Formats: sequence, structure tokens, C-alpha cells
Amino acid sequence: MNLPPEENDRRNTLLLAGAIGLLALAMRLWGIEFGLPNVFCGVDENFSTPLAMRFGSGELVPFNYSWPSLHSYMLFALYGVYYKLGSLLGSVQSAHDFQKLYFTDPQSFYIIGRYLSVAAGTASCLALFFLAKKACSLRTAVLAALFISLNFLHIRDSHYSRPDMIASFFMLLTFLRMLSLRTRKDYILTGILAGMTIASKYQFGLVVIPALAAHFLPGPDGEQRPFMSRLKDPSPLIMLLSAFLVFFAATPFTIIHLRTALQHVIWAADQEHFMRLYGFTSAFSFHFQYSFLQGMGLPLMLASLFGIIRALRRPTRAGILLLVLAAVNYLAITLTSGVYMRYAIPLLYPLFIFAAEAADYLIGAVERRRLPGPLKKLFMLLLPAALLYQPARKAIAYDWLLTQKDNRVVAAEWIEANIPDGSRLTFTTPWPADCPVLRQTKESLSDDTREIVTGYRHKFLLALPDYPRKPAYYITQLYEEGWVMLWYRGIKTDVKKLKADIKAEKVDYIVSLEHYPGALPNVSPQLTALIGSSYTLYKEILPYSGDAPPEPLFDEPSGYYLPCAGFERLLRPGPIIRIWKTSPPNAGKARVLH
Repeated sequence: MNLPPEENDRRNTLLLAGAIGLLALAMRLWGIEFGLPNVFCGVDENFSTPLAMRFGSGELVPFNYSWPSLHSYMLFALYGVYYKLGSLLGSVQSAHDFQKLYFTDPQSFYIIGRYLSVAAGTASCLALFFLAKKACSLRTAVLAALFISLNFLHIRDSHYSRPDMIASFFMLLTFLRMLSLRTRKDYILTGILAGMTIASKYQFGLVVIPALAAHFLPGPDGEQRPFMSRLKDPSPLIMLLSAFLVFFAATPFTIIHLRTALQHVIWAADQEHFMRLYGFTSAFSFHFQYSFLQGMGLPLMLASLFGIIRALRRPTRAGILLLVLAAVNYLAITLTSGVYMRYAIPLLYPLFIFAAEAADYLIGAVERRRLPGPLKKLFMLLLPAALLYQPARKAIAYDWLLTQKDNRVVAAEWIEANIPDGSRLTFTTPWPADCPVLRQTKESLSDDTREIVTGYRHKFLLALPDYPRKPAYYITQLYEEGWVMLWYRGIKTDVKKLKADIKAEKVDYIVSLEHYPGALPNVSPQLTALIGSSYTLYKEILPYSGDAPPEPLFDEPSGYYLPCAGFERLLRPGPIIRIWKTSPPNAGKARVLH
């Protein structure tokens, strides 16, 4: 039975979308359990999840406004479903049991958040497919969706329980809707989607600017209206009002506590200190070297530039709006001091459409040539392959690395198997997320530095009669002058005081955490050298092969992320970990685990 052409086109479109969706899903699910059971291996995942669980206690006011609250509210809803399922299956008997699960083994809560990001990241790839098809052509849509599905940066951030992918999805839906602005209903729907976007992550709300620009362009059907007529039309104001009302409904305390929220947002945006610390002269130099060269790859950068030139030479309504979206996001990340690759994610979508349109144009130009058919088909395969090779290769290397047990988990397992219960350990780091996660004795919990994330957890665990299981340790955090975040009781030291501090604290083992060459050290080289010369190396746990450490490239030179380039010789994620025995002298021999 022959289908009508429209039905056949629709079926082919859905088949292509389904195939691309499966590819995107596979690349984002691969390695999704990275770092577990250590839930601090995922960068910034310890923001939304604790906040969502805090909502369960009835405290709906966020403790930080650097991000809007919608992502945390969505997690809160999912955790409610998780609790109900646990109750039905008998694995959770009460709210107390649910809290105990979270405070003693929270990995399932983080996995739920990661699955949400996987779903949103995959949906974003499909949304880009349909957006590119509507704005350009089916072939452009396929190419753009392939570019984003196999993009290293997009895949990386789809693995984390963070709001970037949720914001991406709503931003693309907003853009898709603005292409069809005709009626008052279209403006209201665009505003609703824009409000959801802003409530997910503030930066993605720049999509409002092309939405306003769309009002002043010829309509989707080519309708021309005088400028003054468009200026007097209240539809854009209705769109903005819709966006504000949805934003307020989805993250109300940002408006209620506006002054505090603005202070947090300004603090988060002002990263001049980090930019200088990391050795960058400007956000432009950072994003060129990392977000574009590493996050996209040079071939796709050049293709997108060619596509932008074509869009400027032959402007269309969709092309102009994509240019506006790209321009405002580019200015936002380069004129500020943001030094994170993920800040460039909103830029990927218009750039990949431009790159896909450029590739489509080149393929079409070859097809129109009088060349042998096989040669045309070969070019049609080789051009996308050349554009995809670098990002796909990097994405596969990254996903494979995620499947390997994190060095912090390896270290925690070794410590629990070899260091006696009740021993006193100290970690050398100003940033506790670098540390292996170990159970603390009640004495250690009682003495810990409390902050808003850990305070309630400590109180809850101390009240449990069966906590902790053995082995458990008295843990402290060794740090020097400068910035520090304390989750354990802090020991402020320096080269002159180190030995006296270790003796006074009765520390049995020092756990030093070091990053690769080129990354910022956790403690000064002088303190590291003093530890090495004063105490016995009991265990060395290396995340790489060979004698000398490799030099992978981190987009944050703290080395906290997995690298964005230079995967050679890496065996697993995580820092270099060395365990030193303080007494008696020469009690152990250095052993290396690869």
C-alpha cells in the first residue's frame, strides 16, 4: 500500500527522530552511575538534591539563589514518587526510613536527578531536530541533531543532576513556539515556556530577547505590518507578563527575597577571581580555547561560522532569530567573567543549526554537479563524518572513563579494608568533595564544622542508635591560609606548624589529594613536600598508567571535573591519592594500585 506523500514524509521524519533519539539516549545513559556510591563526584550535584530533600521537611525557602528553584522542585516531586513507590513495595516504612536512606546511602536520590538530566538532554536533541526542520530542512535537522547528540559538552552535562538540560529543553520549546507567533495564544504560550526556561536557569532566559525580536519581524506567513502598529500591539507585554507569572509560580522565593537573590546571582556571575586564578586574561580567551575548541571542535566551529556568514548574506526570519539567540548568549558569556564551559551550552543549539545548514549547502552543491552518483554519496557521508569525528571520539572516551570506578571510591574501599576502625584521618584539601567518602564516628560528627547542608544530617545520624556501621573514622580537614569549605572539623596549618598539629590532633593517617600537572594544588607544594619527607607512604592510588602523570586538560584547572581533553593513559576519574602513616616511622611500604 502506497502512502500519500505527506504521510510518507511524516513517517520518515519520525523514524529519523526516533533513531537520533536512541543514539542521544545511549550516549547519555552510558556511565550514568559514575562516581557512586560517592555522591560528591558529580560537580555541583550537591546543590539541587539536598535542597529538594530539605523541601520535604516543610522548609520551602532555598538557602541559595544562584540557581532558580524549579529544578529542585522537580526533584522534590520525583522524590515524592520514589517515597510512594517505596511505601507500596514495603522497602520504606515511614518518612524516617526515607530520611535514613538519604543520609546513609543517598546514591539512589542522585541517580534519579541524573536520569532527569538524561531525559531532558535527549529531549533537547529531539527538540533541536524539529526546530531545525521547521527553520530549514529535514537534512539540516538530521545533521544538527547528530551534531548535538554526539557533542562532548552536551553529553557531559547531561550526566549531571543539574538544571542545564531542563533549561535547554524549555529554551528550545520557547524558540520553536516563537517561530509561529501569530495569535495572542502564541504569545502567551511563548511567555509560559520562557518563564519555565528562566525558572530553570537564569542565563537561558536570554531567549526572551529573540522572542521580542520576532514580534517586529515579518510574520511566519510573510505578513508585513507597519512598525508603529507592531509597537502599539500589547502582545509582547502579555508574553512578558506570562513569563513573569510562570517564573514567580515556579520559583516564588526569588521574587519574595529579591535583594538576597540578586546578591547571590551577582556573586555567582562575578568570577574575576577565578579567571585570574586559572590564568585567563578574559572570558573570551577561555571560551575560545575551551568551550569552542574543546566543547565543539574546530571543524564544527568553522562550519558554524560558514553557516553564520550565509545567514547574514541571505537572511530569513528563522535565521535572524537564531543569530539574535547566538549573539546575546555569546555576549553574555564573553563580556562577563564566567569561566565554565557549561555557560556556552545555550550557544550550541543555534551554532549547530548554522553548521548543519552549511553542511547541507555543501552537500547540495555537490549533488548539483555532474559527478558520478557513488562519488556524490561518498561526499554526503564523508562530510558529516569529518565534522563528527573529533567530538564523537572525545564523547566516547569521556563516557568510557565515566564507567571506570572513581579513584576516590577505590581509595575509600582500600581504607575500609586496611585501616582499623576508629582511626583518626585527616584530608589535605580546602574542598571536601575531593575526598573519599567514609563513615564518621559519632565523636567525629559531634566535633564537625556545621554548615547548612551538613548540619541537619549530622543531627539525624547522631540520633540513630545503629549508626555508624564499622569501620568508621574520626575525620578532620587539613588546610592552609585562603579559601576553604569545611565539611569536617578544620585544622588550619602551615609548614611551620604541620608536625605539631598532626601530633596534637593525634592523627594516625594523612590522606593527601593531588591533581595533575597544570591543575591548581589543594595545598602548597611546600606542605606536600613536608608531608612526603616526614611521614611514611602507606598507599599510593594512581588514576593513570605509567610512571609520570599525564597532562589532561581541565576546563577548571582545579582538576575537579573529568578532563575535556587528553584522555590518554587515564585509567579512572579522580585525583591522585596518597595515604601516609604518621607513626611509627617506616611502618608501611609504598604500594601502587593501577
